[in-house]
Amino acid sequence: MANLILLAWYLGLPALLSFDYLSNSPFVEGADSIPYIWSISLYFWMLGNVMLGSKIPFVQRMLPYDKRIRYHILASFGIILGFCIHFLTKFFMGKEIDLLAWTLLILVSSLFLLSAYWVRVPLLNVYRTLMAKLFRHQPDKIYDQTRVIHGILFPAASLLMFFHILESGIQDQGTWLSTWLYSVAFGLAAFVFVFAQVRKLFRAKGEVVEISERQGVSIIKIKPQRPLKYRAGQFAFISFPGHPGLGRSHPFSFLSSPGSETMEEQNLWFAVKETGDFTKNIKDIKPGSKVTIDGSYGDFRPQKDEPTCLIGTGIGSVPILSLLGEAASEKNFTYAIIGCDSKEDIPWIEELHPELTSPEINVLEYKKTGQHLDEGALKQLPGDIAKYRFYLCCSPKVRKSIMDKLLNLGVPKRQIVFENFSF
Repeated sequence: MANLILLAWYLGLPALLSFDYLSNSPFVEGADSIPYIWSISLYFWMLGNVMLGSKIPFVQRMLPYDKRIRYHILASFGIILGFCIHFLTKFFMGKEIDLLAWTLLILVSSLFLLSAYWVRVPLLNVYRTLMAKLFRHQPDKIYDQTRVIHGILFPAASLLMFFHILESGIQDQGTWLSTWLYSVAFGLAAFVFVFAQVRKLFRAKGEVVEISERQGVSIIKIKPQRPLKYRAGQFAFISFPGHPGLGRSHPFSFLSSPGSETMEEQNLWFAVKETGDFTKNIKDIKPGSKVTIDGSYGDFRPQKDEPTCLIGTGIGSVPILSLLGEAASEKNFTYAIIGCDSKEDIPWIEELHPELTSPEINVLEYKKTGQHLDEGALKQLPGDIAKYRFYLCCSPKVRKSIMDKLLNLGVPKRQIVFENFSF
C-alpha cells in the first residue's frame, strides 16, 4: 500500500496536473511544455521528500527505513536532473529566468552536492573520494553538521518552490483540480514537517542505569521516564543531551524486547559497536546520564505463521536477539543462526533472553569455521527450505555472501528480507 501511495504522489499527481495544465493551455505545446511539466514534477518530488525525511513512527512503519531512503535518493536524482532540464530548456529557448528561479537552482544544486558527500550512493564514490581529499575530512566526521544543514535548507527550498509555482501561475491555468491539489499538497507537506518538529519536544526521556563494554561493543541499559511502546526488531534514535558529540540523535536497534523482561519496571537495552565518532564517545557515558529516545521505527520482524529463520552477524545480531527474546516470551518456535568471532562477542543479556544452548539457535563462530554461514545448519531446517522466509541483519558484504548461498540452495529472492542501512 505504501508503495502505491508513493507512486501516486511522485508519478500520478505530476502526470495528472501536467495533463490538466496542457489541456487548458492551447498556446503551450511542443518544447514550450517541457519547463512546465518539469516544474510540476519537481514541485511534488520536493514536497514528497520533505515528508519522507520527517521522523514519524507511523509513516516509517508503513515504509521500512531503507526503502524510504531509496525513494528519497531516487527522487533527489530526479530533482537535480529536472532542474537542469528545466533551466537548459528555458535558456536555449530564450525564456526569462528570474531571481527566485536562480536561487532555487543554486540552493538545490548545493544541497545535492552536500548530501552526495555523506550519503553512500555507489555511483558517486569518486566524487566522495575527491571531496574528502579536498576538505581533508571523511564524510563520517561531519555527518551531524551536514545533516543539520540539509534538514534546514531542503524544506526552505521546497517553500521557495511553492512560491515559484505561485509566481508562474500554473495553478490558475488548469481546472479547479489544479488550484485545489497544489494547495492541498503543500498544506499536507507543511503539516507533516511541522508535526515532526513538534514531536521532538515530546520525545521519551530516560537515564542510563548501567553501561558496560564487551569486545568493542557498549551495552547500555536505559530506564525511560514512561513506558515506551516498541516491537522486537525495531530501532530508535537516541541521544545524550549535554555530552559533547552525542547531542544529535543516531539510530540503534533494540537489544531488549517487550514482554521478555521479568522486572516490573521497563528497561531498554541497546548494544552499540564503536564505528565512528558518535559510537566511540558512548563508552564514556556514565550511569545517571540523561537520554532522549525517539522511536520506535522500522518493521524488521517476521510475519506470523510462516516458517522463519533469522540470521545475524556481528553487531547485526542485535535485532535478531531482540526477536528471539520475543519468540521465547511468546513460546514461538524460531530458528536462528548467529555469526560472530566467538560467543563472547555476542551482546547477550541473560536476564532478558533464553540461553544460547536452545536447540533452535545455532551459533557460528568465524574463528573456528572460517565461513559466514553454515550451509549444513540450513540443510537441517525441517521442511522445504524454499518455503522459509529468511531475515538477515549483517554488513553489505556479508549479506551478499549469505544471499548467494541461500539462492544456490533454492531459496527464492522474495523470501529474503533485510533492512539496508548502508545509505
